[in-house]
Amino acid sequence: MNFIVALLYCTLILSFKIPKEILAHFKSLFFKNKRIPPSLSQRIMTTMSRTFELYLPTFLLKLMIRTLSKIIYSVKGRRWVKKLDANNEKDGWEGYLIADNVKHSEIGKDADMIILYAHGGAFVFGDALMTLEMFIDWIKTWKSNHGVNTQILSLEYRLSPKYSFPIARDNILACYEWLVTEKNISPSKIAFAGDSAGGNLAIVSAIHLVNNPCLYSIDPPAAIVLLSPFLSGMLNTRSVIDNASYDTLDPTWLHRCMESYIGDSNLLISNSMISPVFESQLSDLPKVWACAGGYEIFLDDIKKFIGKLIQNDVKAELVIEDTNFHDYAIGKAASRDGAYERSIKYIGNFLLRYYDIPRNPGVREKKNFSREILPSLCRDAPSLCWDATFPLLGCYLPEKCVTLSFSWNRNSCYKNMNSLNKSERHCSRYRPTSILERTFQPVNVTRSILSTFFQEINLELPKEIKLNEKVEVVNGMTTNQKRTFWNRL
Repeated sequence: MNFIVALLYCTLILSFKIPKEILAHFKSLFFKNKRIPPSLSQRIMTTMSRTFELYLPTFLLKLMIRTLSKIIYSVKGRRWVKKLDANNEKDGWEGYLIADNVKHSEIGKDADMIILYAHGGAFVFGDALMTLEMFIDWIKTWKSNHGVNTQILSLEYRLSPKYSFPIARDNILACYEWLVTEKNISPSKIAFAGDSAGGNLAIVSAIHLVNNPCLYSIDPPAAIVLLSPFLSGMLNTRSVIDNASYDTLDPTWLHRCMESYIGDSNLLISNSMISPVFESQLSDLPKVWACAGGYEIFLDDIKKFIGKLIQNDVKAELVIEDTNFHDYAIGKAASRDGAYERSIKYIGNFLLRYYDIPRNPGVREKKNFSREILPSLCRDAPSLCWDATFPLLGCYLPEKCVTLSFSWNRNSCYKNMNSLNKSERHCSRYRPTSILERTFQPVNVTRSILSTFFQEINLELPKEIKLNEKVEVVNGMTTNQKRTFWNRL
């Protein structure tokens, strides 16, 4: 009976709030704002989400998500989803294998990479199959673009308040141990991934793994992918204040969820195993890719964490989609301006850039060798980066090619704003400029290949690229030369 009252109360509140958001949207069309305002659909979606979080009981939120997951599974799941054997219940986890033609697939068999995924839900609700459409899009896109076979193990970890910290984290590590020890899958083929609270669990699990070698005798995964990760329970940053009315998450509700997650562990909310943004021992972590929306309340915490990773010599990338909110990367309905599709390409490029994965020869042969080398060169020498289209590129590097660290900041991304299309204008990258101080090694191994290319566009190739040397190549091009340069890539 109580849940009926809660539903009626939510309906009453939304009957007032939604018309108010519609008026605010039309008002924003006539008055200039410092930032791009949310779309009407975004306003309605965020209003409904925050209202449900505040006024619906947790069990009803769980029921709604599970019902949605069942609908998605009934439509698309039969070809793609298989529940894993339940002998792992003693370790507290269950999981689903998502793969193409899953009936004839076995975990790890003929797979180039395996994603161990933890779903979001503020630690209190969620379902392993609620992002099934995203998993299918990942597998299809990476197969089409890169020729790699991807398998995803979506974990059904135990939720609070019934199971408080560290049960969910230990579920992930138990599943990872099972993959490595029982299924004999190399850690170099596995990546941790998760959205929101699942992103928190993914990074916390990796930190616990690398900082406690006496407890775990296995190597860490090859990479970590974080989609709008929930990295701090403090919720005291500027972005929480500025974006509270734009995002899908309500800070008051999140505080309640964090208290439920901490439970009987009696840890402070600032403990690094609860809020990994406060972790100091990060140097042994694998590569990290993260994304966040510009309207996101977690934005400042995510920026801070990626900055700390880079300061600790961890390869890390962060993509910020200015006109999107929390968890835009898990579904088309939650994204704007093509951000969802771009995130799939970015993740695939990132994973393949650092993975030691044998590529499909048929796909590899189609790639121009200049396309493989030049994007890396342009990332490594900031002065070469004349346009924000360069971060959209992925590349494969030969083993003999020296890979350098690189730096981006928002100003360099927007250097040629007028040349970008509408969707690209909403994409920005965050990179601390302090990375420029790191020591680089000279690169001469690709000189003969690059020399031939630069001769074609009547430019002289620099003899070598050294520490902090600015190579004025693209900046000296004419418009036609730039166009030729880009077309060749």
